[in-house]
Amino acid sequence: MNHRLLFHLTILAVLRTGDGQEFTQDFDTILSAHTVAPYCPDYYKADENFVACCSSNGLLTSGIGPGHVTLPACCWTAATCTGAAPPMYDWTIVNDEVSIITEAPLASAPASIPAVTTPPPVITTPQQTTGPAVSTQLPVSAPSSPPASKVPLPELCSDPKWTPSPENWEDANVDTELANWWTSTTAARGSATFVDWISQSFGDRSRNQQCGIGLIASCSMPDCQAFQAADGPRWVYFVRVSLVEMNTMFNNLKTATQDAETDLTAVLSGMAADFFPWKDPKTNFGKVLPVVQAVVCGGLSLIPGMRIVEDLGDLAVKRITRIVDTTKEMTSAGFSIAASKLGNVIKTSAEGMRTGFESWAKTLFNGEADVTGKTILAYLNSGRFTFDYNIPSSWLTQVFFQIQVSKLVNQQWSKDNSKVSSHTFVMCANATDSPCSDDSQFSENGRVCCLYSMDKKGEYVPPPALSKLVDPPYNISTSDITASSLHSYLSGRFEYDESTLATKIEESISVDQASSFLAQGAKFEGIWTLPVCDVGIHSDWVADYGAKMKPCCCGAACNEDKLFLEAAGLKEKGYARKGCATQLPGFNSSTKVSTGEGALLGFMILVKSTQSAIAAAHYCLVE
Repeated sequence: MNHRLLFHLTILAVLRTGDGQEFTQDFDTILSAHTVAPYCPDYYKADENFVACCSSNGLLTSGIGPGHVTLPACCWTAATCTGAAPPMYDWTIVNDEVSIITEAPLASAPASIPAVTTPPPVITTPQQTTGPAVSTQLPVSAPSSPPASKVPLPELCSDPKWTPSPENWEDANVDTELANWWTSTTAARGSATFVDWISQSFGDRSRNQQCGIGLIASCSMPDCQAFQAADGPRWVYFVRVSLVEMNTMFNNLKTATQDAETDLTAVLSGMAADFFPWKDPKTNFGKVLPVVQAVVCGGLSLIPGMRIVEDLGDLAVKRITRIVDTTKEMTSAGFSIAASKLGNVIKTSAEGMRTGFESWAKTLFNGEADVTGKTILAYLNSGRFTFDYNIPSSWLTQVFFQIQVSKLVNQQWSKDNSKVSSHTFVMCANATDSPCSDDSQFSENGRVCCLYSMDKKGEYVPPPALSKLVDPPYNISTSDITASSLHSYLSGRFEYDESTLATKIEESISVDQASSFLAQGAKFEGIWTLPVCDVGIHSDWVADYGAKMKPCCCGAACNEDKLFLEAAGLKEKGYARKGCATQLPGFNSSTKVSTGEGALLGFMILVKSTQSAIAAAHYCLVE
């Protein structure tokens, strides 16, 4: 079974031309077309709605949307055919029918795609199809970045064995064939790059191929049928496809990190006024810089199209495991490169890492070894880049922006980095529900938690400007703040090691992309590290704001009280413990409980804590 074809859908489209003729055609799949996005010349909408493109030979192929359609009279590039570029046409979908209105062409495509604030759909690769030699252009919109390719869309192969996929990569023995060929041509290739040498050595023998950051049009895969007709090997075709996908990933990451930095710079002054008393928002970034590194490198951990499927056989599981291992190797290499580029402020660090990644991409596409001693062959291994990596950069930008904002606010809400602590913390209890009805509530593995600050009266209040953090431009879920803080607490208690973030990102790489760094975003462990008071069985203490409750006994038998009070900046605040003797009989100002109460309370909390620790350990395992 092809694990990427998750469902099959047939739609009948009625296409109406200007003279009233109608053409009908069944659409084989609604899933993304693998080879479309890198080749759409100028007009395409790179989101979950529609991708379409007209090639030089007239073939029209659409991506996520209604399969592929063909109409007469399409001519795209003057270099390969005559006539002007086709106009774009309005279209609608009504009752599972696509209606294309050719009487009223659109003047131009929209300048950009809308922001995407949720993880993208699993992007998969359908079977490839062929079409007649003429067609028309469907309406699509143009993203602002990466630069649109001018490379015509190649004809697609009808033979399913030529569909780029990990299965076919393995069937064609690509890893062995590629390694043997590259080694055997050492003397012959001279100074030629890997990309150009493999392109000019087989099939269409395309010359002057260049891939890298900022290089889109010169990095192309061959027309499949022409490549076959020229006796091009299947394994080489898969490598050419993978080079384009790797190039797409590098360029989208560069664009997303650059846009996220721009967005962050634009809101820094507002953040200073809303969340913390900064006089100069360009200073005190010390503990925040590792997350810049994590954000950039976290993009390398993405494996689009990977998903656990229950009926996968042993062979498929082993194949996927190898892809995961290849991805981890590349992510680890990215961290090594990024670590050497960290500056003393975010802007300097981001610029340095982008320069480092540009150099890294050039090194790989040249066929040279990177700082870890690996070449591009190691990162192409097992067909990792046979998936579609044309993920909307707007989605990546939003994720990167939210993570960096989260880390900055987290540091300011924490005692060590604020001139005045906001006394912001998380309360957790062993329960499935609590009196806390706030949006910050998060439940997992028999534990329920909520987010709080404490005012000078010793009462629960919302953290500073929390409502603004939820609204645009930040759009950060308060439940994610709670979840991330809990996971950080379970991993490192009150001394979470920021340097472990890279390790956690690598550990999150698995076939279950829902647990990955990018899918989790601001919810990921280590992004928020607010102190947590685990009150065990006292779920009624995890109450709504304004409740006359306090974090009176943290940890089993109150053994984490002192650590929690220090972490929350409440150690010297008498109001933090005022009323605890009433809330917890036997409690005294020394943060101790009576012998009988302590024994009973300690036993009950230890039992639940052991269960929770086991669950937490399981949570952190890479599936």
